[in-house]
Amino acid sequence: MRGYVIARAQIALIWLATLCTFTPTLATAAEAPVNILFVGNSFTHGRYEPVRTYNAGFGTDTVHDLLCPSLAACSSAEQGSQIDPAETPAPGTTLPAQLAYLQANPSLQYNEPGPYGGIPGIFLQFTREAHLHYSVSVVAVSSATLTGYLNNTGNEKGDLPLIEGTAWDVVVLQDQSFRPLPATITVNGQSVPTRGDFAGFESGVTGLINAVDATASAAGKPSPLITLYETQPLASYGYTSINPNAPIFGSSTSAPDGLNAPYAGAPDPIGAMATDLHDAYEQAASDYMASNPTGSKVDVALAGDAWVSAINTRVAVRDPYLANNPSFEVDLWDSDPLDACCTTPIGYHPSIYGAYLSALVLFYEITQVNPESLLAEFDPADHRHRASAADALGISPDIAWKLAFVASETVRLGHPI
Repeated sequence: MRGYVIARAQIALIWLATLCTFTPTLATAAEAPVNILFVGNSFTHGRYEPVRTYNAGFGTDTVHDLLCPSLAACSSAEQGSQIDPAETPAPGTTLPAQLAYLQANPSLQYNEPGPYGGIPGIFLQFTREAHLHYSVSVVAVSSATLTGYLNNTGNEKGDLPLIEGTAWDVVVLQDQSFRPLPATITVNGQSVPTRGDFAGFESGVTGLINAVDATASAAGKPSPLITLYETQPLASYGYTSINPNAPIFGSSTSAPDGLNAPYAGAPDPIGAMATDLHDAYEQAASDYMASNPTGSKVDVALAGDAWVSAINTRVAVRDPYLANNPSFEVDLWDSDPLDACCTTPIGYHPSIYGAYLSALVLFYEITQVNPESLLAEFDPADHRHRASAADALGISPDIAWKLAFVASETVRLGHPI
């Protein structure tokens, strides 16, 4: 695993030394907004509350969910009301009994009504805090692939016109979490298959960039800036669980060495998967620009690397399935088995902390404003620095500060701390 562990005391000193050195870029009301589109799936819309609907709505100053422009016109996946499985009566009082009940009653499982805010919603709030003028839109279908959007297939059918129908200034592209992985990896000297399809991932990236470039050219505008959103490594792909309160349960689970747990048994499964994702996203960006010198500039937001930085610096837990992780370490992954049941396990989607950290990296990569500047507002009531997005999501000022630091350092270094 790349990177190194910085002692907590040293990190605190760096935080104190750098906190006041960044000033947000100011924008005037007369400036036209930067039109940005996020394209992805549940790793973009966040899946869980409060992230999924954060800054969502139908007003001019909210995230524009292009698949849910009004309650009457929401896509089928975003219609309906929120179901909280934790409040659903189930026979028995044990967690296994409740999970079995939800598995047998799919209509009672957690659903994802829109409109969506998600990671774009956190990004939008960061732009407000930094006094930047952005108009934020999103197209995010759960389990979607970039190739699916490009080919108008599966659940993504009909969504391509939304992506290529506007001359965007910035486009963010995010594929399925496992798709950029190598088709096989080596774990303890053994060849292990994955669900990776790098060629498919890269063709989706290239095709969508070409589509939005063509729209911009037809409108007489410059090609949009492209940011590839490198998603986080999956705890469920690298660890098993003997903690009865944190079962790896659901249809997307498998035995170690299976397609949904290929890194299990590796000395550092999180670091290994993050490295593979890093290499894939960087390769796709490099390949596109080498083949299309007059097309869009493509950058990579190293959100997955920042997760590793948070783990290496002990801001976040490494293995979320352990029964006794240190109390000062946050869980970047979701941790409620009843909500996760029964399509994906816990340790797969982001928690509020993971979503916030990913949004910090995206914000820095796209705006070039250091996210530590977002913590410049000092609250004299409790002598702490505050950020409105963190407050809204229930993240303490101390944790927000630490996450901003690891995001900043990861982007600056180009790899995990």
